[in-house]
Amino acid sequence: MAKQTVTSISVRNYKGVKEITVSPEGSYLVVIAGGNGQGKTSFMDAVGELIDPKGVKLTTKPIREGESEAFVELTTNVAKVRRVWKKDDAGTMSAFALDGAKYPSGKDFVVKATGGVLFDPYEFVGLKETEQRAKLLRLVELPFDLDELNRTYAGAFTRRTDKKKDLARVTTALGLLAKPDDDTPPDELSAADIMAELETARRANDEFDKLVASKTEMSDRVAKLEALLVEARAALAFTEKAIAKHPGKVDTSAIVARLESLQQINASVRGAQQYRAALAAVDAETAAVATLDAEIDAVEAKKRAGLAAAKFPVDGLGIDDDGVTFTDRPFKNLNEAEATVVAFDLATLPQPDLRLVVIKNGNDLAPDTVERIREKCEERGYLALMERIVLPTDQAGIVIVEGEVAA
Repeated sequence: MAKQTVTSISVRNYKGVKEITVSPEGSYLVVIAGGNGQGKTSFMDAVGELIDPKGVKLTTKPIREGESEAFVELTTNVAKVRRVWKKDDAGTMSAFALDGAKYPSGKDFVVKATGGVLFDPYEFVGLKETEQRAKLLRLVELPFDLDELNRTYAGAFTRRTDKKKDLARVTTALGLLAKPDDDTPPDELSAADIMAELETARRANDEFDKLVASKTEMSDRVAKLEALLVEARAALAFTEKAIAKHPGKVDTSAIVARLESLQQINASVRGAQQYRAALAAVDAETAAVATLDAEIDAVEAKKRAGLAAAKFPVDGLGIDDDGVTFTDRPFKNLNEAEATVVAFDLATLPQPDLRLVVIKNGNDLAPDTVERIREKCEERGYLALMERIVLPTDQAGIVIVEGEVAA
């Protein structure tokens, strides 16, 4: 169905309204003005009942006191749609062409023909930042679950914080240790092994000394006992052979020195082992922190890319970790006019067939804000009805007194 132009809106006997008809006649913003209790809110509620296909049932008693029937009727350039109340219920809706043909469903007609929306300029602006952010997210398709991505980020951030504490701890421990000399043995030396080596050397030396003494004795015996020369020479030959086979006398000074320095060497070995362990712990924790840094960077990059690629219903709108932004500024920092116009765009732009907007609570809007909303309506071809107590001199509209349009 092609978009249609609203030519008039009539309300009769609805709540505080007697009979009111509004004919836009080329205006894009019509102010419905009047003091408290005069019927302007009743008029706006009736229009709200009409553009809500299900019937919002704003009141339990829609029919004016003393009357038997109430109705609201919207006329376009080609058709009419009407909701009638004959008792306290949601009423009945019907639609028909101006040539008399009736549409099968008044509800379907009003959706397709008017695309109407109720807009409260303070509803979005007055939300908490987290609620604004949640409402905007419901209108945007992201390639990921932002809450799940934020939980992943928080988990990685917490783990990295813990690892940084571990890194600081092991780095401090490493700094308290002396770096070992390059020639420090990897393991502690054994005093028992050195003592065994020394004992073996001493036994060898004793054996050597005994052999030499035996040679001397045999030589003396040869000199003294010529009679025993053959026997002595045989013993001499045997001893000489034994000496020839022996490796020689061992110098024990280096062994003794090693034994004396054993305690110092082993202390150096223990220090080197502690240093290498602490250095390995620093390397491990540094690697763990680097891994978590990469994970956090990847999550942040994914979130930035997803939000950058997201198509928001209003140009300039965005989302950060704290809430909604507009042109990279926190929404809460916008002035009244900016915030209201952005909220108006957010309520209307996602509905391409929109023709009629009912603006509640418009009394406190500044004149420049009202004008900006009127310009938006003219630019997009909307008809907006705005409720105010006073009718601005530069805006089209009506003043309601006791349920009727004032003369």
